[in-house]
Amino acid sequence: MITIQACQQAPVKPIEDDRQISTLGLVFANKPRLIPGQEKCGLKILSVASGSTAERTGLRSQDVIVGYDDVRFKNCPTNLADSFRVLIKERKPGDWLTLHIYREDQKFKGVVKSSSEKPQEEILDPFTFLKKIKDRGQAQDLEARWSWHPEEFELRFQLEGRNWAYGNQPVKLDHVPSAVLSSETFTSGIRKIIDTQAQQSSKDEQALRERLQDLSQKTDAIRLPVVSATFQNPYRVKSLQEQLQINLKKCAGNSFDKMWSCWPPLLNFSGLDLETEVAALKGIGQEKTPADFLKSLALVYSASQDQLDQAYRFLSSEEKRFLKTNAGEMLEGFNSQDDFVDAIDDQKRELYLRYFKLLEKIDRKFVLKSLLIYRSVLDNFFVKRLKQSVAVADAKKSRVVEYRNSDGLFILAGEGNNDHQEYAGRDDVKWIIDLGGYDFYPNITANILDLGGHDIYETNQNFQMASAILDTKILMDLGGDDIYQSTQGSLGFALGGAALLYDQQGHDKYVSTANSQAVGWMGIALLIDDSGDDEYRSKSLSQGVGVGGGFGFLLDFSGNDIYESKGLYPSEYADPGQSSGLSQAVGLGVRQLASGGWGLIYDRSGRDLMKAGTFSQGGGYYFGMGTLISDGTESDEYWGDRYNQGWSAHQAIAVFSEEGGDDEYHSFSHVGLGLAWDQGITLFLEKQGNDKYLQPGHFIGSAFHNSFAFFIDEQGADQYEGEGLPYKVKENTYHGGKSFGIFWDKGNQKDSYKNLKNNTTLVLPGWQVLVDE
Repeated sequence: MITIQACQQAPVKPIEDDRQISTLGLVFANKPRLIPGQEKCGLKILSVASGSTAERTGLRSQDVIVGYDDVRFKNCPTNLADSFRVLIKERKPGDWLTLHIYREDQKFKGVVKSSSEKPQEEILDPFTFLKKIKDRGQAQDLEARWSWHPEEFELRFQLEGRNWAYGNQPVKLDHVPSAVLSSETFTSGIRKIIDTQAQQSSKDEQALRERLQDLSQKTDAIRLPVVSATFQNPYRVKSLQEQLQINLKKCAGNSFDKMWSCWPPLLNFSGLDLETEVAALKGIGQEKTPADFLKSLALVYSASQDQLDQAYRFLSSEEKRFLKTNAGEMLEGFNSQDDFVDAIDDQKRELYLRYFKLLEKIDRKFVLKSLLIYRSVLDNFFVKRLKQSVAVADAKKSRVVEYRNSDGLFILAGEGNNDHQEYAGRDDVKWIIDLGGYDFYPNITANILDLGGHDIYETNQNFQMASAILDTKILMDLGGDDIYQSTQGSLGFALGGAALLYDQQGHDKYVSTANSQAVGWMGIALLIDDSGDDEYRSKSLSQGVGVGGGFGFLLDFSGNDIYESKGLYPSEYADPGQSSGLSQAVGLGVRQLASGGWGLIYDRSGRDLMKAGTFSQGGGYYFGMGTLISDGTESDEYWGDRYNQGWSAHQAIAVFSEEGGDDEYHSFSHVGLGLAWDQGITLFLEKQGNDKYLQPGHFIGSAFHNSFAFFIDEQGADQYEGEGLPYKVKENTYHGGKSFGIFWDKGNQKDSYKNLKNNTTLVLPGWQVLVDE
C-alpha cells in the first residue's frame, strides 16, 4: 500500500508557513519519458486535480510536460521529477507559469466503403466513428485504422496554494450530528491548563487551530464530513467519542431483528446523510409454502440489484469490468505497501490512480439501500414462518425445494448435516437457506442464511464468502460454534458494494489472510458477532478497516475475544521482528489521491486480547478515521508494533477509548499510543482501572508537525514503563508553526513514572504539556 513514512521522511528546511507553498494540482510520473522519434523529454501527467486551475486551463492526464517558461527538458535525467517539484515549491501562489505540453491524441482514421458511395476518409474520435458505423447499418463495408496525431502547445496559468491537494469542493456539515459540533466542556478543561500553565503558548495554540481549520474549508468527492468537522475544531474529537459511544450503547446484542437498526445510524453519523428507509415490497409477508418464501427472497434480491444499478449508474460497463478485473492487484498493492504517489513503477501507479477515480463515481446511498432492502425478509418473523411452512418429512431432505428465475437459483436445504459442495463456485446460485445441522460450505459465492448448527465455511480462493465487489453479499448464521476460513477479500469485504456477515450465537473462529473481516473499499462492510468467546485472526489489513471513503465496522457484543492481525509482510520501517498490520479499526486514504474511510471496532464486553502490527488499533491515515472502542469493564490487553493504540498520520482522525478494567498496553516501539503526526488529531481515553503502559519509550500523547494529541487517563494508579516521560517534541518542520500534545493523568492516585513526579505540570518546547493530578 501507500508506503506510510510518517517518521522517516528526510529532514526539510523549516518554513514559516507551508500554506504559501505552490502546487500545480498534478500527479506526474517519477520516471521521465523520452518521446520516440522526437528530441523531447518530459514528465507524463497521470492525474489532474478536479477543479484545479490546471484542469480549468485544459491539462489532462496522459499529457507530457516537456518544458516550462523558456526552459526545455533535455537528456532525461533520472531526477527530473524531483527537480521539477522543487522548482514549483520555490514559486509562490499567484505566480504565472507557462508549461510546454506534448499531447498525443489517438484517433480512428476511418474509411467507410459501400457499393453506392465513394469511399470517405475522416479523422474521427472513437465514439463518433462507432456511431457512424451504427447509423450506416451492419450491411456496409467498414474499415478502421489507428492514427496518431501529436501536437505541442503552451498553457499559461497561475499557481495555487498547497491546500488544493486536499480537495476542491465546499465543505457541507449539514448532516453531522449537532452534538458532535459541540466542544465546550472539553475545550474549557484544556483551556484551563493553557491559561494557568502555558500562557506563552496560547497564541501558538490558536495559530495551530487556524492551520487545521484551513484543511476543513475544502473537501473531495469521498471525504467523510465528520472528519472535516473535527478539523474545524480539534476539541470536537471528545464529543465525537462521546456521541459515537452513546449510539453504540443503543445496539442490542443477540437480537436478529435489532441488528438491522444498530449500524445504519452509525453510517449517517459520518455526516453523509445516507438513506436508511427503504420502501416495503408488495407480496412480502403473505407466504404459505416453502417455495413462496424463496420467491419472496428472489423478489428482494432483484430489488437489491435495482438499487445497485442506481449506485453504479455513472460507471460504464467497461469501467465496472476494469474494477472487477483489477481488484486482486489493487489489494495486493495495499498489502505489500506499494506507494501510490511515489512508486517507481509508474505503470502500476496509473492503475491505482484510475481505480480510485472510478470508485469516486459510486453513489454510496444506493449501495446502503441495496443491503437494507433485505430487512423485509431477513428477520425473526420471516424465519419463524419459514420453519412452520416446512413439513417434518421434507425438513429431513438435503434439499427441500428450489426456485429458479432469470436472476438465478434460490435453494432451501434441510436440517441435516449438508455438504454444499455442488454449489461451490457457482455464480448462478444466488441464495442458500439451510434449516440447520452441521454444514459445510466450500468456495461458496452465494448469499447464505443458516439457521443453526456447528458449521464450517471454507474457501481457498479470493473474494468469496460475504465478499461484495460491486455487489451486495450476505452471510448469516443464527447458531452454533462456527469456523470461517478464508484467504483474501472475504468475511465481510466490500469493494464498491455492501457486505454483511452476521453470527448470532456460539464461540466462533474467523481466520483469513488479508483484506478481510469488515473491510470496506468505497463500500460498506460489516462483521457483527452477537455472543461467544470468538477469535479473529488475519495477517494484514483486516478487522474493521475503511479504505478510500469506505466503511469497515466490526461489532462484537460479548465474550472473551482474541483479535490478531500481523505477519504477512515485514514492518514498513524495517524494524527487526516487527510486521505490517494496517488492521483493527483503521481508516486509510492515499495521499494526494483519495481520502480515507472509517474503520471501527466496537467490543461491548469481555476480557479481550488484541495483537497487531504497524499502523493498527485505532488509527487514521490521510483524512481517514479510525475508532476503537472497548465498552466493557473487564481487563484487556493490547500488543502492537510501531504506530498503534490510537494514532493519526497525515490529516487524519483517531479515537481510542477504553471504558474500564486493569488494562495493559504493550508496544515494541516507542512510536505510538495517543500520538498524532502531520496535521493529525488523536484522542486516547482510558476511563477506569489501574493500567500499565509497557513500552520501550514514551511518545505517549505526543504531537508532531502541526498536530493535536490528547492522552487522558481518568482514574486509577497507573504504571508507565520505558525510558519515561517527558519527551521533548521538536518536529514541526513539515509546515512550520507548533504542535499541541497533552499527557493528562487525572486519577488523583499514586502513579509510577521514571522521570515524572506525581501532582506535577510540565510545559515543554514544542509544545507538549504533561499533567499528573
